[in-house]
Amino acid sequence: MVDALASGASVLRDVEVRVFSRVPQQSPGHLVGFLLRMNHRGYMAKSKNTIFKGLLKTLDTLSSKRVALIFAAIGFITFIVCLNNPFQGDDITQIVENLPVHFIQNIGYFFTSSTFYNGQNLVGTYYRPLMTTAFSILYTLFQTSTAGYHIFQIALFSSGAFVLFLVLKRFVRQWLALLLALIFLVHPMNSQIVFSIACLQDTLMFFFGILALYVLITRTSWRSMIVVAVLLLLTLFCKESGLAYVVMSFAYLGFFDRKRIWKLIVVMAGPVVLYLTLKALAVGLLVGNANGAPIDHLSFGVRLLTSPSIVQFYFGKFVFPLSLSTCWYWTEQHFSTLGVLIPFLVDLAIAAVFVWLGRFVKRYGKRKDLYAYIFFACWTVLGIIPYLQITPLDMTACETWFCFSMIGVLAMLGLSLPLVKIGRWKINLSWVLIVLIIAVSAFAVRTIVRGTNYSSQYNIAVHDLAVSQNDYSALNNIAQYMIDNQRYVEAKQYAQKSIAIFPGLGNYDNLGVAHQQMGDYKQAIDSYNTALSYGSMDFVYENLAQIYLAKWQDPTTEKFLQKALTQYPQDYKLLTYMAILKGAQGNNTSAQGYITKAAQYGAVPQLLYDRIVQNQPLVFSIPTSIEPIILK
Repeated sequence: MVDALASGASVLRDVEVRVFSRVPQQSPGHLVGFLLRMNHRGYMAKSKNTIFKGLLKTLDTLSSKRVALIFAAIGFITFIVCLNNPFQGDDITQIVENLPVHFIQNIGYFFTSSTFYNGQNLVGTYYRPLMTTAFSILYTLFQTSTAGYHIFQIALFSSGAFVLFLVLKRFVRQWLALLLALIFLVHPMNSQIVFSIACLQDTLMFFFGILALYVLITRTSWRSMIVVAVLLLLTLFCKESGLAYVVMSFAYLGFFDRKRIWKLIVVMAGPVVLYLTLKALAVGLLVGNANGAPIDHLSFGVRLLTSPSIVQFYFGKFVFPLSLSTCWYWTEQHFSTLGVLIPFLVDLAIAAVFVWLGRFVKRYGKRKDLYAYIFFACWTVLGIIPYLQITPLDMTACETWFCFSMIGVLAMLGLSLPLVKIGRWKINLSWVLIVLIIAVSAFAVRTIVRGTNYSSQYNIAVHDLAVSQNDYSALNNIAQYMIDNQRYVEAKQYAQKSIAIFPGLGNYDNLGVAHQQMGDYKQAIDSYNTALSYGSMDFVYENLAQIYLAKWQDPTTEKFLQKALTQYPQDYKLLTYMAILKGAQGNNTSAQGYITKAAQYGAVPQLLYDRIVQNQPLVFSIPTSIEPIILK
């Protein structure tokens, strides 16, 4: 023991001599300070290393319940800014003015129809019955209080991100899975899925899709396979692109458990047949979109010129999500260096980076890690291919469309980064931890800021237009805002700008309303008729009916109303206008029949209803009338 202590003292003296030999001759006070600094630096370096190792260990040993609480807390803190945001955009036609959604007993009808209410039926080219069902349940619970809708969406997306953590934990260490899933939760590209009520379809699809994959990974019984089949069917009922989760479920078994492929085929046969049958009856099997974007009208070859910039767009926004917009409508109609060649070279560079990272997984990882890397590479590619405009879509790009592929990208990074080695240098896990924590924090702050843009439809439209200057839908939304605030001259200007970029039913209808409110009825009629050439919606006929009713003596007025009611026999406004017309003509019996029917479908003015039913005269004017209308 004494010898050991003596030996230790000798070593300390040697160290002391070496240290002092490098210090210039100074006073004892300076030497003491130098030694303290040397000791402090060594201690701090050791402390930092110990802190990070401790943090990694803590994150690795967190229970699932505590991790779930982390996701709930961070999700709520990040998205709470949206709780008071009003209904916007498609929320109006899909929820507020969608009468079938207001009655929960219509759930069966939702599975045999589309999504948008045109005043008579649910129409459109999309088949998303589970979204409409969810809207109906939420409307039954919360009516038009948007806070309930937002809370549900936040909870659903946060829960899905937690399930994603459970999936990633099967492939990478828990701390890495946790931070990667948190990045997915708070990433600004996914923020629209939570902030926009109309995007509930994407939230539902992600939740059921990732839950199906988790059950498939962690359970092997027949009962669990049936659960997987039900979840995948629900995913398809959320959105057509839910098919990607079905494909990757089979791909997972192909990579990791081929013996169970036949089981999945057996249990999925019935649900797939059911889905295809219902979709065919509702909207048809192979239905194109509504031609709602400039890129829809380009040829296949010309559309492909835009594809390289689309891929660059998604990966660029993934790394630097600074300029965000709900819709993007750019096109590359001619080959150019800046618009086609450079994006193509950037895309090749992105692919090369992931191939380079994959080499480290192959060299230093296990065989299952390589299989997982290839699996998630396929996942990423599958998520991007449908959005390359091979089939024209209703916009050039949308940030939410990268949600599926983002899972694959994050998983590949989680599998490869801890294995990166360049020469003798190996990546330090502490640095990976620091970078990921910074990323989670930065993305969360950016998402919170993005949430403030959704405070109103006008605010989000102004912000999006500043970023995406060819956003015709944002211009039309501003026109609608101007109409709502009786600023008709400005509404006309914005509607015309929207039409100049991409004409359609919506912007021509707003142009008609602006003309009508300004007293230019001829221009209003022309605008409404042009709007109807792009499609048929009840509100266009209602606007036209007001103008026609001012000339109630003209036979064309009754012909127009009859034509409109042929298409929308349950439209209470058109029925009310027809009752007014019949009352002005002195046909009280017919007027009573129309006004009684109108009251069955909507809120008819009580005074008008009482006078017609009681055969009492009524004199009133409508905005487009030159002379008052007299009900005899």
